[in-house]
Amino acid sequence: MKKWFTMAMVCSVALGSGNGLTAQAAETVAVRSEMRTAFDPAFPEILRKDLKELYTSMDYSVVLPTYVPMPDGKVFAFDHKIEAIGYTLNAYLGKNADTAATDKNLIYTISSDTDKSRSLMPEGKLYQKLPKKNDWTVYYATSEVTNSEYFTLKQKFSTAVELLPLLPNSKGDLYFYKKDGVLSVAASWSYDGQTDYRFVSECAELSFDEKFALLRSMRPVLNLFEKADAYVLPEARTLDLKFNSTLLEQRENNKKMQLSKTPFLYKGSVYLPLRDLGTLTGMEAHYVAQDQTVYFMPRDHNRVGMELNALTGEVKSRGVSMGKTTVLNKEGRLLLPVKFFSEQWGLDVVYNAENKSVTVNDSQFTTNQNITRDQNAEELTMRVLSVSGPIFLYSNKFFYTGGWGYNNLKPPTGYSSLKYSVQQISVPLIPGQNEIELTNIHTKKTIDTITLQNTLPADKVPFRGGNTQFYDNMSKTVTLSTNDGTVKVWGGGYAEAKKEVTVTGMISKPAFDSIRMVVNVNGKDSGQVVSVPSPGGDFLFKILPDKGPGIYEVSLYNPKGSLPSTEAGEMMANFVSFVIRFQ
Repeated sequence: MKKWFTMAMVCSVALGSGNGLTAQAAETVAVRSEMRTAFDPAFPEILRKDLKELYTSMDYSVVLPTYVPMPDGKVFAFDHKIEAIGYTLNAYLGKNADTAATDKNLIYTISSDTDKSRSLMPEGKLYQKLPKKNDWTVYYATSEVTNSEYFTLKQKFSTAVELLPLLPNSKGDLYFYKKDGVLSVAASWSYDGQTDYRFVSECAELSFDEKFALLRSMRPVLNLFEKADAYVLPEARTLDLKFNSTLLEQRENNKKMQLSKTPFLYKGSVYLPLRDLGTLTGMEAHYVAQDQTVYFMPRDHNRVGMELNALTGEVKSRGVSMGKTTVLNKEGRLLLPVKFFSEQWGLDVVYNAENKSVTVNDSQFTTNQNITRDQNAEELTMRVLSVSGPIFLYSNKFFYTGGWGYNNLKPPTGYSSLKYSVQQISVPLIPGQNEIELTNIHTKKTIDTITLQNTLPADKVPFRGGNTQFYDNMSKTVTLSTNDGTVKVWGGGYAEAKKEVTVTGMISKPAFDSIRMVVNVNGKDSGQVVSVPSPGGDFLFKILPDKGPGIYEVSLYNPKGSLPSTEAGEMMANFVSFVIRFQ
């Protein structure tokens, strides 16, 4: 039996009663079997309870939004019910989560329909339709929508469906009309032609842009581990801060955090006390009075630490200057500019002068995997769902040039192929312990590490490298042998030794009189290139554990001057690599 491991973001699903579930509904709706489950982190926390209950109870995909609008000073609450033909989820708005649902201030409704019996088009209205584009058709109430509104709607729709359907992999209809004088949005669509989904928002509390954004954020609720072995996906949080309040509101979970002081405006910049800035940015902030320095320490792998000289305003990260800023001292407290520091950590800060508020948008990558710890293979092959790119590097910690390969696969239904992809990743393994690292290609920071044990026999480990067009027809043989009391010839591109490893071989087509060798230890670049004689194409040399025990990766390259030079300098083409574990 395979052993599976996951990280903290996994949501284990168990059947619950839920709001609106009835005995009759339970008898008519199939129930998913219990299994290891992980949902897209883009779904807001305030929807997670309803999401899990609906996912568990339905035998087809549930569709929910990933976007959370937040009208001033109000919060969302939800309830749902399940009927024979599908589910209905209602979103309400109120002053607090406990009373929002009972106030019945309905903001939007999402529902499904398996027998297509629910009517969507509002009655008693005359509709005009726009030409179908990318499988979506727009209808608008001609007697209610003004010319100005019409052109705005037409432009938004045309832009939204320029390259793909309004919702990925879907076909549907979109309705614009007015309810009690409020511009409203309704939509009906299907991914498979069997189940229809519907969205309706007629409230005055949300702007038209917010209603349209809600619709466009709809996404099927999927067990990501049914579609991939791992995922690396953005997880967003939006923080709202008002000048006349000490409350910091997080939209995704209706959470309110208390700050010590209200924001302070200085020369057009918003300032907060040191600790409050740490709360806002997700950093731990400490002031050391002795050297008058503020130290910012990250709480997770998505941030980098920084140091602020409170006298000069200079900010450094890892010894490199990030610039200077103005530090204020007010009533014995250090005040720091929100925008300067937030942007250093990749946060988007929007200052709204009209309503005197600050919105901070924070998007980070979160990862999770469902991969067996025990392997018996030359390489780890896994499907990874992530944003398109790839913008991540996958490597075995013990390799420097081991590399990795990938093939692009289609993303799951409801995920835009312009933004997401599933990549089949292949990373080389060696016998024993392996550590697969996932690194952000831009920040060079490690996002996750997967520790594996590989029971592959040593003689099954292949020689690697040689993926260069210059030596496609090269004929070569390489043999590794050891003598730790007993002579042993290893049958592949891997050897274990205590003292030394003897490497012998022959190269023909072409026959080099010398070759270049690079030895990297424990995944670190040695930076040293050694020339090895190979008269007539034959070579013999020894590898010693001069850097102590560990993983030695040996790569052989063409001799100097055998290939044309480029603007980058002398060209080195690897034609074979192998690994030695010195004990």
